[in-house]
Amino acid sequence: WISCSERMPDKGQRVLVCVDFDSSTVTPLVKEAEYTSSTFRIGPNTINTTGKPSVTHWMPVPAAPEPETMNG
Repeated sequence: WISCSERMPDKGQRVLVCVDFDSSTVTPLVKEAEYTSSTFRIGPNTINTTGKPSVTHWMPVPAAPEPETMNG
């Protein structure tokens, strides 16, 4: 995971983000998002790196797993 205070993804890059709601009743969540050069777009919603909720960390979307093969 890369802290948003350390660096941001490239514009248009799809990444996984950690969204912090700064709440004792709502746990942080991980979602796929697109970085727009100043915000993260999650579906129709836009989330900043400041305010509530906020994106605190991101990481590149990992490659899909290789399909399993059946052995004889």
